[in-house]
Amino acid sequence: MVTTSRLALLTLVTAALGIAAYAGASRASTIIVSDGFSGTNGSDINGRTPDGANLPGSAWQVVQQNTTGASPMTIDTSLGNPSPSANTNFNDAAGISIASSMGYTEPSVLTISSDLNMGTIVGGGLAYNAYGVGLGFWNTLPVAGQSAPTGFTGITMDPYGDLTFINNGTASTTAKAAAPSSASIAGGYISGFNTLTYSIDTGTGAITQLTFDGTDLTNSFSGLTVFTPSVATFAGFYGNSPYSASENGYVDNFSVSTTAAVPEPATLGLFALGAFGLLLVTRKRKVGT
Repeated sequence: MVTTSRLALLTLVTAALGIAAYAGASRASTIIVSDGFSGTNGSDINGRTPDGANLPGSAWQVVQQNTTGASPMTIDTSLGNPSPSANTNFNDAAGISIASSMGYTEPSVLTISSDLNMGTIVGGGLAYNAYGVGLGFWNTLPVAGQSAPTGFTGITMDPYGDLTFINNGTASTTAKAAAPSSASIAGGYISGFNTLTYSIDTGTGAITQLTFDGTDLTNSFSGLTVFTPSVATFAGFYGNSPYSASENGYVDNFSVSTTAAVPEPATLGLFALGAFGLLLVTRKRKVGT
């Protein structure tokens, strides 16, 4: 017969094993939102439901500057990685809510990634305003008539392939990185689709990892503490050009994901066995009193 004291010891050992197994569990990636922008050429992105994962159950919201001659942000089947892709337009912002809703709770660790193409956007330069294609977050999306980067916090790639940190719509003069030597640059301008991926921790406000076409540029953006939970209400992208309403960039393979320790079934079994043992100990003690 197992005595109460022995059962209590077994329970403690089982619980400890469960905790140890959970702590050593592999980290798995969970996609929160993903969109490859499949669809018909010219179809509107505003109100679009992502064609991939969509845990918050949100739809894209596009804010247009209403510049004369500019077209709305639409699906473009002429190019992509692979085609189609999202046409950023001249000065539009596209955001999708990643805030907690229904059974989904926004995690504190987020990874945002997309393939960016400068298209016909020119001008700008390293840490010069926020011209280019931006990938990041908004607390509140800008309103019609405001510049697309208004309220934006994230990273912008400019026509030269340089990356600049944008804090609430303002370019940083210190957090920036030049295009890696592997980037395809012709005539001073970057070409093709380039993959920007970075992770933030809304607990510390930091960028924890950033890669551009596979090159690790995290150190260039270290020391930031701005990515608070309120900042990361919307995730998305924008195109912003200082010159012509006919200029636009492209975005493809957009995703927001998170990584978290996921216990294996055996680990869950240890937790359950520990809880059952604890219940038996409690009942035996009550009977003995």
